[in-house]
Formats: sequence, structure tokens, C-alpha cells
Amino acid sequence: MKITVELPGALLRSVKKYTAAHGMTMREVIETGLRHVLASGHAPSRFSPHPPAPVPTGQYL
Repeated sequence: MKITVELPGALLRSVKKYTAAHGMTMREVIETGLRHVLASGHAPSRFSPHPPAPVPTGQYL
């Protein structure tokens, strides 16, 4: 399914750098982050602008 997501510019630039450095697509990074949040059983605070999201390598975006 396709969706449109609006991201802050700084976050998008960070994700683009991350995807290039790790050979991942943006879809893979977003999907990994969403799965992590859902598996954790609780959502991050809505007041945090963009909390760091763990990725498979254990590094943060």
C-alpha cells in the first residue's frame, strides 16, 4: 500500500544519509521503525519531535 508521509527536513536528510550509508531503502527504514514501535507495546511520547528509532544494526538514526 502506498502512503504519503510529511517529515521535517532535518529528519529526512538524516534518513537519506542513513539509507545511503547502510544500503537500505527509505521504505526499509520506515518499516523497521514502525515494526519496532508496534513490538515495544507502547508509543513514544507525542511531545518528542522525533525520538531516535533503533534500527536492525542497533544504531540510531
